[in-house]
Amino acid sequence: MAKDQYENMCAAMESQIAVNEGGHEKVIRLEQSLYSLQNSTNFSLTIKAYMAVNGLSKQMFAASTNKDGSEYMCKGPMGKSLGVARSGQHLAFGAGTGAITFMDLSAYVARFVMGEVVDEVDALKLEDDFKFTFYVTYFNRNQSCGLRLLELLQQLKSMHFELVLRLSDQKSRRWDKGFLEERLPATCEKLWICGTPMMNEVFEKAFHNLAPQFPYLKDLEVVQVL
Repeated sequence: MAKDQYENMCAAMESQIAVNEGGHEKVIRLEQSLYSLQNSTNFSLTIKAYMAVNGLSKQMFAASTNKDGSEYMCKGPMGKSLGVARSGQHLAFGAGTGAITFMDLSAYVARFVMGEVVDEVDALKLEDDFKFTFYVTYFNRNQSCGLRLLELLQQLKSMHFELVLRLSDQKSRRWDKGFLEERLPATCEKLWICGTPMMNEVFEKAFHNLAPQFPYLKDLEVVQVL
């Protein structure tokens, strides 16, 4: 994540959101050092350890545990941005930790809905027809990430955001061709997918079959597998 994206997300996580009871509740409480906008030579990383035999995350986890003084060189940011438009339908399908990919966008929408301007980018208004629909799936709530922020944003009942949550332990409906056919909009500016290889394969086959009905599914500028 780019430095400005990291700072924006952390700033949004400290924002207050009005809940149905009329009170105020913090989205997430963070240490001041994490969301401070002051220049610093330090930054924090959260890395999921897959513990593969020769995996980088396993090596970093072991080095941290053993405090062996290992040093790593980081390069970035890498890759393209999400390319969010100011209007139109935007859909994201995130599975597990893949949901983290869209937390920055969710935080931006939260700030916009609450009328909080952080910088000149936030000052650019979204059009009335902008909507971000976030389909996210976790095995259960205990293994979720960012769900608290998303559910608080959903409670604002904004026309610009919709959360569609799926929990595997509750035997929720699968995201198959039938589900997508019912849920896909007639037009779409961006559609992102960030999940497991199996999930990506299911979506690829479904999009191939649904392309005659939804032509934008054939547009690589619209559909992006991250």
